[in-house]
Amino acid sequence: MYFFDAARGRRRRVRVGDLLDHVRSSKLDLLGKAYRDGSNRARGLVERLRHHPDELAPDAVVEGRVRAQLGRVV
Repeated sequence: MYFFDAARGRRRRVRVGDLLDHVRSSKLDLLGKAYRDGSNRARGLVERLRHHPDELAPDAVVEGRVRAQLGRVV
């Protein structure tokens, strides 16, 4: 038996245990990052919807915004 070898079995078992600990830790880190990312995106969406103006901007304001953006590009 590979893991029950008297000479090197304990070393092999420890290495497998260390590998499993590393994989578990990596997956938990990844899940934590994904949770934080989703939470931040949801919070941003809520804030954007909450502070979105109910009325449209007048044409003169829109025209000024377009000119400002085009002026930066050109």
